[in-house]
Amino acid sequence: MQRGQLVVFALALGPCGLSVGAWACNGDTSGATAGDDASGDSTSAGDVLTPDSVVIPSQDASSFSCQISPSGPPTPGDPDPVLLCSQQTALGYLLTYAYKNGTGVMSTWSASSPYAAGSVHRWQDDLGLAAAIGDFHCSSEAYGNSITTGTFDSTLPDLAGALTKELSPVPSDYDGAIYFRLHSASLAYSYVNDAVTAPALNALAEAYARAIQTTFTGTVTLPVAMDGGAEAGIPDGSAADGSSEAAAGDAGPNDAGTGGGTTVTLIGTPGAGGTVAYEPAKSVMAAAALLDMARLHVTDGDAGADVATWEATALGTLAYVWARGRDPVTGLFYASLVTSSDPGHDALGTTAPANDALLTDVQGPIVLGLARAYSAATALNLAGNDAGASVSSYPVWGNAIVAAMTAPPAALFDGIKFVSDAGDPMNPPPAPPGAFLEGYVPSTGATLTNKTVLGNALLLAGAVRTGIVVASPLSYENNGLRWALSETVPASVALHIGYATTPWPANTNLYSVIVDNTGQNVQQAFLRASSKAWGLAQVSPATGTPGDAGLEPGATDYRTDANLAFIEALTQLWLGFPNAPACVY
Repeated sequence: MQRGQLVVFALALGPCGLSVGAWACNGDTSGATAGDDASGDSTSAGDVLTPDSVVIPSQDASSFSCQISPSGPPTPGDPDPVLLCSQQTALGYLLTYAYKNGTGVMSTWSASSPYAAGSVHRWQDDLGLAAAIGDFHCSSEAYGNSITTGTFDSTLPDLAGALTKELSPVPSDYDGAIYFRLHSASLAYSYVNDAVTAPALNALAEAYARAIQTTFTGTVTLPVAMDGGAEAGIPDGSAADGSSEAAAGDAGPNDAGTGGGTTVTLIGTPGAGGTVAYEPAKSVMAAAALLDMARLHVTDGDAGADVATWEATALGTLAYVWARGRDPVTGLFYASLVTSSDPGHDALGTTAPANDALLTDVQGPIVLGLARAYSAATALNLAGNDAGASVSSYPVWGNAIVAAMTAPPAALFDGIKFVSDAGDPMNPPPAPPGAFLEGYVPSTGATLTNKTVLGNALLLAGAVRTGIVVASPLSYENNGLRWALSETVPASVALHIGYATTPWPANTNLYSVIVDNTGQNVQQAFLRASSKAWGLAQVSPATGTPGDAGLEPGATDYRTDANLAFIEALTQLWLGFPNAPACVY
């Protein structure tokens, strides 16, 4: 096959050799098995693309590592905690094809040659890119890998020009993810010794968080418990198979509502009649941001009142959203609500999707937000508040969300679910690639069968962090998600299933959806989503019944936000790793 050559980032990429259209590197060493069940849809001949393959010059193995090697060349037993090679591939191709000097990063680029960038540009992507470059630099230093760091960092001066315009005035929103990305972006500029941009971004993070408190809050009342325990029908933290309750204890919404009748502050958009419109994913992450602000300022001599206000708002928001933001049957969060007296949960909001869809792209940020909130709250030695919400509940809630996504009726995990599925519980095989489907719609019983990168990546990040605090029964899900997001087959897996170590075979995970006309995986980076069978994402029929409804719009475009979410999420996996670098926010 005639192969094209990548020019912009064709540099020292390690002992990977040819990679059939991706910067594939061997470094994952922690286990998976043969491919996932591909039932539910099929990949037709129309799904096959023919992008040019890429030749990457091979380098001396001693000059590059995608593993942390105590001494000498990397070996299959060395750890690869954050899938550094996969991050490098995604970030490298994104900068090659989606970045425009003087403008910033475009939101998409084509998976077909000549890989043209799309026409949409968002400031959120520029900020996320700066944060991702900072995250990658931090991780690469820990790996002893600086081969591409300087090239990636060289984008930062031009990107600073775009950010300066886009972030003035401070963005008006309450999504706490922006706060954390501002800090990570500041870290990126500190690495290149930019003494102007780095502190400016930190100052913007603080101004953004303060604006959440002053502009995006309203007063609400927690509901009184109906039965003195968990509200009717809502899962309480039971094991994923429904057989036994998690040892961590009850995670029902009344853990947040034992202070029923208590007035608290809720993060959202105040509206008419004292209502507050809120998106649970944004509100939970905003609560985590305010707790982090309190952590940073708790020792300031003149910040006592502010710190107390931020803490109270954050704890009240988490208590209220847990009590009123979820579906009464599955226990999963809606995308958008407005405070009301409706039974079971608040009224559904008007922000898309304006229905009762329970989306993985909502649950993932919430689990990560709960993990971040717990870390900040415990650093502040907070126990809870008058609303009855215990800080120790946050990781329990996170685990309960993942369990509820796995269990019926949502049953969104497509992969190994329980130890019993894996054979001998005393000697189970490592999990194959598996991921959560896009969502479940209770009102129709429809399952949205695509698998999104953003939701699954952030869900992995949050679940790993909450699982460190409170043991989760869902280790198979975590393993499955890790390999679903990896560019390469781990060396330890190849020994068991006969795969070459790079890349994954076509249509076996989220990094093997783009296939050439010879059936080879030639994927460069992440699309928004795959189909259930790891093909190109399909339009989800409203009825949830299987059928070929055609490709979703943009199915063959790489998505900037998905790739940046992947890097942010994988960076979180440093938490709990010995001698981890200080780049986890």
